[in-house]
Amino acid sequence: MLVIDERGDRKWGRKTAHVGRQYLANPGQTDSGVVASTSLWADEAVHRPVAYAPYTPEHHCGKGEADPASRTKRAIAGELVASAVAAALPCRAVVADSGYGEGAGFRRRLHELAVGYVLALKPSPTRWHEVGTVGALWEAAELAGWRDAAAPGARVAVERAFRDGHTEGWWAREVAAGPYGPTGGRRAVVATTDPATLPDHTTCYLATDLPTDEAALDEVVRLYRLRMWVEQGYKQWGCLRYTDT
Repeated sequence: MLVIDERGDRKWGRKTAHVGRQYLANPGQTDSGVVASTSLWADEAVHRPVAYAPYTPEHHCGKGEADPASRTKRAIAGELVASAVAAALPCRAVVADSGYGEGAGFRRRLHELAVGYVLALKPSPTRWHEVGTVGALWEAAELAGWRDAAAPGARVAVERAFRDGHTEGWWAREVAAGPYGPTGGRRAVVATTDPATLPDHTTCYLATDLPTDEAALDEVVRLYRLRMWVEQGYKQWGCLRYTDT
């Protein structure tokens, strides 16, 4: 898979190219620094950086967002994916956090490039939906109900592995909310350690365009879990800090 994310490092002053006050992923706070979008290829055995491109804050561009030199992080990420496709880099799917998953333009770019994706979504925003139907993913997950592990219903047991060797049991279910559904081309999957309470730090809301016959629930979670596995490694080595759990 191809992991899209960003990194940011502190850098004071205003004259250095790309410096600005913005959220920096490495220290995990807003400060003066430089941010770059990154692409990284990974599977269960290997993960290797592919490319990066710096983000230029608006004050460096004479016309702000209207300046031709101004590019959003999502637009930069789309270019990184396009470069990987042009290089014929084998890729099961593009995987990224909700900063990219919530971008309709980024998803359209992946569709144009004919690349599948597994992208995180925010649980709370209510998307367009007909009156009387469910729009928020957390609501769809809650309405699915939960009895116990002996009677999980439509949920599938999956296992999340950590770099230190220990594992956690998770439960995944496909839900229908707003534009997402198992037959509409865009699927939504909720994976959590506790379907009864949906704890914030151990629940993932995912969107994918991979067809059901090509990627069952456990495969969708596996692909996103690889991103989380890479995240653990980079945190351990102090090289990169990802923003989603």
